[in-house]
Amino acid sequence: MDEFNDDVLENSLILKAIDHSKVGLVITDPNKEDNPIVYVNRGFTDVTGYTYEESVGYNCRFLQGENRDERAIENMKRAVAAREEYVLELENFKKDGTPFWNEIYIEPIYMENRLYFLGVQRDITRQKKYEDDLDRSERQVDRLSTPIVPITEKISVLPVIGDLSYERFEMIFHKISETYGNIHYEKLILDLSGMDEYDEQVADGIMNLHHLLRLLGSELIVTGIRPELSMAFTSQNISLSYLRTAATVKEMLQELGIS
Repeated sequence: MDEFNDDVLENSLILKAIDHSKVGLVITDPNKEDNPIVYVNRGFTDVTGYTYEESVGYNCRFLQGENRDERAIENMKRAVAAREEYVLELENFKKDGTPFWNEIYIEPIYMENRLYFLGVQRDITRQKKYEDDLDRSERQVDRLSTPIVPITEKISVLPVIGDLSYERFEMIFHKISETYGNIHYEKLILDLSGMDEYDEQVADGIMNLHHLLRLLGSELIVTGIRPELSMAFTSQNISLSYLRTAATVKEMLQELGIS
């Protein structure tokens, strides 16, 4: 068989069924130069705005814009060359120029002993927007969960509310590095009086924070240390004598001459 012709389409119950699918379906012929499209279903034309006639005979890249994900595209090309399945997400553009996120599943298929590639295309623009909004919200929550509150030009307080874990310390390290790039405080008071649960790595985390601030030319002061946390330091052979501590933030501020 030399051509992917209308007789094959008309005699294929599968193709008749997928023509009514809302998911975009494309079949390309890798035996021809530039692996052109030889079939698109109605779902594809509905999503992209390109008609059957405007699509068949062209490589699928006409859906791409200038800012291509070159790595994903190269991986797709390798999968096609190796005749393997591949899934990727690309920002594509409809006929009217509207951008949309396209989840593409590619699979080699054989019809009449000839290799073709089936591309299942799904518009996931809403899903991507939801994921981006969620990620943005989580970043905002992270920033709120590690607020560095300025007391004076030289002193700030970082109150820990809730659980204190390794992941939370990662946020704190990032926040401090970010903040100290713009504003330099001579002293940072880490207040643990509002802390709920903590894992066994907290003692190490506090000491790492102590070392980080020393490298930044600042001093870590810890307030609100409960007896059980002191025991965690002792069990890991970490001495609190390296740290300046106080029972409360108020007590430390008074000690620093700030009322």
